[in-house]
This record gives sequence, C-alpha cells and structure tokens, in this order.
Amino acid sequence: MTVARYAFFVSLAAAATIAACSDSGSLTPELPKQSVSGTGVHDTSGSGGTGSGQTGGTGGDTAHANPGNPGGPDTVQTSPIGWPRTVLGFVQGVTYTPGQQDSVKFETIANATVTLYQIVQPTPPNYDSLPPRLYGTTTTNSAGEFTFADLPQAGYKVTVTPAAGSPYKETSVWFVPQEKVWRMGINLYR
Repeated sequence: MTVARYAFFVSLAAAATIAACSDSGSLTPELPKQSVSGTGVHDTSGSGGTGSGQTGGTGGDTAHANPGNPGGPDTVQTSPIGWPRTVLGFVQGVTYTPGQQDSVKFETIANATVTLYQIVQPTPPNYDSLPPRLYGTTTTNSAGEFTFADLPQAGYKVTVTPAAGSPYKETSVWFVPQEKVWRMGINLYR
C-alpha cells in the first residue's frame, strides 16, 4: 500500500512540475528587436524607440548609434585603449607526491629562459597560418619573475625552459594580454 502511495505522489509531483514549466511559447526569452537607421537606435518591437529614423517612435532613452557623427554612417572605428601592454610573470616548479597523504611542493624557478613569440595574423588571399615570430628572450630572476614591456596588440606564446640540470620540464602557454599590465603564473612540472 505504501509503494502505491509513493508512486502516486511521485507521479503527481512530476505532472505538477511539467505543467508549471510548460507553455506554448519558446524556451528563449523575448528580447526587444532593434535596428539602426537614421540618427539613432530604434525599437522595432512596437514598444517605442529612440532617435528620429524610419522606424520606432520616441522613448525616454537618448542613446544614439553614432553620437560623434549624427546622421552619418556608423563607421567610426577605434583601437582598444591600453596598448602597448606589459607582461609580468612568475615561474614556479610544482612537485606532486602521491601517497597516504598526498603532498604538493612549490618552489621558485630562478635562471629559467623565458622566450616570447608573437602570433602572426594570417593575411589574404590564402589566410595561411604562419608560425609565431620570436619577439624576445629573458631569464627569470632569483624570485622566479620575468617582464616583457611595450608589447604591441597581438596574441603571444611564452615558452619557459628551466636551467640545465633542473628536474622540471619545459612548458608553453598561449595568451592575449587582457589588461594594461597582464600578470601570469607559469607552473613547471617534473
């Protein structure tokens, strides 16, 4: 008897969940449709808009597609602010020792060779991928730190090679500096 009751309540809960979650609409939310024409951004969903173009109406918002050139095409292109960039890096060795009590040991890697390559953008007509171009080389200091300054806008690959006799292996990391000063930590493993 209790199994039948349990099955009944589970079925009831499933039916209530399905009913609550279903409707005749799509599963994605409706977002206002906007178009750019004339001198502003216009809402074509029928709920108003901004500016004075061919569609939309008047709304409370005063945003414009191209405020620096009202009435003109939206073709103003600006380059990202903050280039050139600086990379500040830190290299450490990681030793993992499995056992009854796993342990992880971190140590600073001094005198490692850090080589920076710049990613070359493919160009028309064939857009072939080109190998990265050597940009610069440095060595980590006694604290395992390195710096590359004045990097132009691009993607980069950094390869860290530990000093001769080190138990750690060389590693590479691909990145694009996302901030004016990009900080990165690189782990070398045995």
